[in-house]
Amino acid sequence: MLFLIRHCSTSENEAGILCSDKDYILSENGQQQGRKLSEWFTGKKLDLILTSNLLRTQQTSEFISQTTKAEIKVYEQLAERNVGFKYANLELKAINEIRSQENKEIIDPTQDWAGVSEVESDELVFNRTKDILQKHIEVGKNIACVTHAGVIKAFLHTVLHIDKSRSNAFKVRNACVLIFQNENNFEQIQLIGMYQIREL
Repeated sequence: MLFLIRHCSTSENEAGILCSDKDYILSENGQQQGRKLSEWFTGKKLDLILTSNLLRTQQTSEFISQTTKAEIKVYEQLAERNVGFKYANLELKAINEIRSQENKEIIDPTQDWAGVSEVESDELVFNRTKDILQKHIEVGKNIACVTHAGVIKAFLHTVLHIDKSRSNAFKVRNACVLIFQNENNFEQIQLIGMYQIREL
């Protein structure tokens, strides 16, 4: 089984600042989310936690490991989508102003990047994520992958064949857990469940 998890919240997430591949720590709210995630994993078998090299994912992974005792392995390839110089560290209002000129309906301008040439594509993000997952996935092994919204969206678009024009139909929230089976075969992988912490 594969648990695909977005990191808990940072102050920048809460302020509507696009974190991209910059490094930020969990906020107090994010730490509370981490404790809730830790509780949710109580009694669940977890063999390994894969996480990005950014602090917010590593801190989230530590909360999960406290309960599961699973080893944590850190990979730069699981880092957030690179949005380039144009969009990095901008507040939501500024991103909205820039992206409103794209003539496209965007529900979440921080997560919907289809067709934006300056931003790392879903295909590139998915391939680097897939490379790491395939090194560790084995039948009967439960793995958590703690990563970022952009990585998770790229993964969902690719393995579930969601049309990129539907990107604005869903948002990946902080501390969201997506549960997959048949994870050892990316052609037959199935989303079988989801856990979302209620807003704190």
